Amino acid sequence: MTTTQPSDPSIPLAFMSYAESDDEDGRISTFRERLLRELRAQTGDDVSIFQDREDIDVGESWRRRLAEGLAEATFLLPVITPRFLKSPYPGNASIRAPGASGALIAA
Repeated sequence: MTTTQPSDPSIPLAFMSYAESDDEDGRISTFRERLLRELRAQTGDDVSIFQDREDIDVGESWRRRLAEGLAEATFLLPVITPRFLKSPYPGNASIRAPGASGALIAA
């Protein structure tokens, strides 16, 4: 019988990319919390989803933390809305897909 190790909650399962203005009312953060509860209930693991508001401390280099969070995550979770598509972040850049050996996702 094989058992699996629980995931390390300090390593995000997913990296959430969204337009900051879409979370002014907290709906993106609420979605993240609901998704976390469901994932934890379904897997029994203490998983995490990287979200800038939760995972970047005041005074930290946000560019460095975003790059670290994206590099550590297994999945990219873009919340695509009209504001996301108009945003300069990541609208004018490409994102390296997590764990995809350098594959690029053009945003």
